[in-house]
Amino acid sequence: MSDHTTVDVDQQIVTQLSVMAPRVFQVSRSPLKEKLRRKIEDCVDARLKKGLQLEAAILLLPALFKEDPGLMYEVEGHAQTRPSETATPKILLKGCREGHPMQYDHISLVLDGQLVTEESEDISMALGLLLCIYFTFEIQYPKGLKKTLTFWSVLF
Repeated sequence: MSDHTTVDVDQQIVTQLSVMAPRVFQVSRSPLKEKLRRKIEDCVDARLKKGLQLEAAILLLPALFKEDPGLMYEVEGHAQTRPSETATPKILLKGCREGHPMQYDHISLVLDGQLVTEESEDISMALGLLLCIYFTFEIQYPKGLKKTLTFWSVLF
């Protein structure tokens, strides 16, 4: 992506969302919010806590726009199969202890159920790769995630 736009997508996500993350977390009404809040509060390392806030904001943002987070990410083993009319890249959080999306062992990206990459170090990098897949393959945003993905693309 940076070859085409000179933008480091992962760095932009981290930079932009670091400022917004506390507010996104505060105003979200997602049922996932409480589970994420407990994980963040249990963290004693300030730097790690900031990273967890960033990841929580990424996971909560679709709900903030009243969209379907299942179109952006799935927790392996807790996914709901949805028929799709278009190609649908997704973040797949694998090995999540107790089904908690922020307690993953590793992250994959899939496109229509096919593995694209397992190169993601964290959720922000996975989001950057997800946006790159949409851009590179000129995939239309799904209706149930259009506001969220448009929000991300405006940041770059």
